[in-house]
Amino acid sequence: MFLGSAATGAGSPSSYHVDATGASVRPLVFAWTVLAALPAILDLPREWAAIGLLALVAAPIITIWISTRRLIVSDPVIVIGVAWFFAASLPSLAPGLYVDPIWLKISDQSLETATLWMYRSWCVCAIAYWGLRAMWRHRLLPVSERDLFVADRLRILIGLAGLLACCMFILRTGGQSYSHLEGFALTTGFDQVITELRQFSKIYVFLFFFAGGRRGVSQVERYLLLGILTAYIAIFAMTGSKAVVVELVAMWILGRAAGSLRTHATRDIAVGVGVLALIAFTFAFVGAYRFELAKVADVPAAGIGEALSTQVGAADRALDRVMGGQADGYDETRFDIRSTFDRLALVASFATMLDITGARSPYENTYQSFLAPAYAVLPRAFFGDKAQFFDSGNFAKLLGWTFGGFSVSFPGSVFWAWGFEGLLPTMAGLGFLLAWMAHRSEGDGPSNLVYRVAMVSLILGLLNVGSAFQPLIIGLVRTLCFVGLLYVLAGMTQPRTVH
Repeated sequence: MFLGSAATGAGSPSSYHVDATGASVRPLVFAWTVLAALPAILDLPREWAAIGLLALVAAPIITIWISTRRLIVSDPVIVIGVAWFFAASLPSLAPGLYVDPIWLKISDQSLETATLWMYRSWCVCAIAYWGLRAMWRHRLLPVSERDLFVADRLRILIGLAGLLACCMFILRTGGQSYSHLEGFALTTGFDQVITELRQFSKIYVFLFFFAGGRRGVSQVERYLLLGILTAYIAIFAMTGSKAVVVELVAMWILGRAAGSLRTHATRDIAVGVGVLALIAFTFAFVGAYRFELAKVADVPAAGIGEALSTQVGAADRALDRVMGGQADGYDETRFDIRSTFDRLALVASFATMLDITGARSPYENTYQSFLAPAYAVLPRAFFGDKAQFFDSGNFAKLLGWTFGGFSVSFPGSVFWAWGFEGLLPTMAGLGFLLAWMAHRSEGDGPSNLVYRVAMVSLILGLLNVGSAFQPLIIGLVRTLCFVGLLYVLAGMTQPRTVH
């Protein structure tokens, strides 16, 4: 049968849950989190705020490692917290790593304020998450054969939907959808659906390695994973997007961490170092690759073959630039590891917003932002005048740019709509949501899988601190709608035999 069962363990009612954090450790992690968050009530200079944010991110990792000997864990607040460290903490702790001219344009006051409020925001999120995780206890019940069967089917359907969306995306765009060039994007409603479904292909990478660590996967799923990875090689070339590599690597690491029955600290350290090196190279390469594409790709090529030839040539020249540390010829920015840190330092975006607004929120679309879940499923005609949320293109125009975009950042988008007073309740709500999803995803039944998909979808969006919060909400709601439909389809199939 095409939708085959998992390779091992599918025939007996059981639960293969692995608690990567350890329920007994969570109260201690919560206590350390509160301690690291206490200085946030003070008006700290940005260096001390950066140290506080580092402590918030490092304390859970160190505590869990000492208690469980797990260095790489899958708790969403730890994963996203690492992204916030690179976004707001490292720029103050190691300013010499940053070379982008934008740092010379940001006022010291705005940079101090942005760093402090990002520290405060993450304090609230981390306290909310670990507080609930320490309080809740989840007694896992045996999972029936029928539920294991449906969960396997649902996982495979998620992978198939993602792979199909990837293939349709490649064909619809003619193998060229460069994210940094105008005239290469398709924005119809159908294309938006394809974009949302493509997220399932990334989520499936997580689910594959998660299931592989629990009960094993079938040969069909291995072919499915190979198809997805092959499609993403083409998508990486045709989009020039570094997020393709970063997100797939993140899904691989998190899937292994969440599903692994045992771990080894030395191996985890080696994997971590290797991943950081890969990501650093990817950022440098993508910068050079985009630069080369911009010189030769003025309009879409006539066919996929011609586009592929252009991409191979651009990639070859980009590799030469990166290996030689060449500059881009305009502002003499070199394509090396320092450009990676600049792209991750989203505190600069938030500080730039504070500069141009005088640290006073315009409160744009304040009430409409609450309608973001409805915007995810209802057509524009239903609203009459559907809100256009502030995005990177609007921000770039506000800065006087005639082309391109400038990241709004997650805290920046909250400030734009709800001011400083909106940051803390928003981040507390995010912490509660992540904790609830993590709690409900424990176990191996199909409903646990649905929560796991929703959680991973949110992690994918939040890994990019440059994303605005409204699109993240819209994407999450759409993901839930699509996975709900697949859940129904999976439930309609029956196992061949029931013992």
